[in-house]
Amino acid sequence: RLALTAALLASSSALLHAPPARLRRFATHRPVPPAEIGMRATTPHVEVEVRFVWNEAIEARIASLAVDGGQITEERFVDVYYDAEGHALTLSNRWLRMRQGSWELKVPRHAGEPGSYTELTNEEEIFEEVTRSLRGEVASGVAAGAGTDPLELRMSVLGVAPFATLSTVRRSYTLPAPPALGLGAVHLRFDLDLEEGTGEKVGELEVALPQGATQKDVTAAR
Repeated sequence: RLALTAALLASSSALLHAPPARLRRFATHRPVPPAEIGMRATTPHVEVEVRFVWNEAIEARIASLAVDGGQITEERFVDVYYDAEGHALTLSNRWLRMRQGSWELKVPRHAGEPGSYTELTNEEEIFEEVTRSLRGEVASGVAAGAGTDPLELRMSVLGVAPFATLSTVRRSYTLPAPPALGLGAVHLRFDLDLEEGTGEKVGELEVALPQGATQKDVTAAR
């Protein structure tokens, strides 16, 4: 199974080791109604991922891997990506988005590891990280009223606004990680995204490790 996974990735015509470069271009965005802004507090985890361009043949091979103890799901979602002037966040490899009413921020875990991220979903942690990234510290004036003002309003004070909207259909294939990796009860997840409007097909192979994962765990996952 591991050898087949490696062959699958090798057959891709392009590997993308960072979130999609296409997001760096401007796109028409739709305002997010305040009522849709929500909070989702979950334990952060470390994502180790690799991106690739997929086609029907690659999906067929992935599906064959999921036959033995795997799960297949499909969903449609809209991502609204946010950034400051000059794309200060994305150019520092920080990816802030609103997905289906919930905020997410991907932050690089270590310098020099473009495929390893910590994902934040708690609004206060997201706000603090964005503020530190843009200003070097959490400004007390902006933080006043934390937890009461919608995060989008507080972000606007920092000059952070929507810059791209992507509508995506995603098929996901989840299967147990090979025992040879020594990662325990961790699963591999293949997300095959079809971007509506452009027809662009970008896949992602992801391993989500606990926040306390060691460098050895990250290396093994990669």
